Amino acid sequence: MSPKDKGSGKEQSISITVTLDKSEVERMVKQAEQNAAADKERREKIDRKNQADSLAYQAEKQIADLGDKVPDADKSKVEGLVKDLRDAISQEDDERIKR
Repeated sequence: MSPKDKGSGKEQSISITVTLDKSEVERMVKQAEQNAAADKERREKIDRKNQADSLAYQAEKQIADLGDKVPDADKSKVEGLVKDLRDAISQEDDERIKR
């Protein structure tokens, strides 16, 4: 890194080096491998949550756009399902989101 003072034109450089021994590197690799499954599961949960949120938004938008063209019974059913989905999302209930 070489920052330069614009006023004086002086430049200084800083160099940082880190040396890890082989056992530290191996430990870090093992730790990363052990966490890989948990990371994958966490990523899948986040993707499901985002997809559910998008689906709820689309359903709400469709109901609003169609207005009176949708029978009241269907509208109530969709609104109830969207409410349940929004509740599951806010509670981060992955099992309910999956359904």
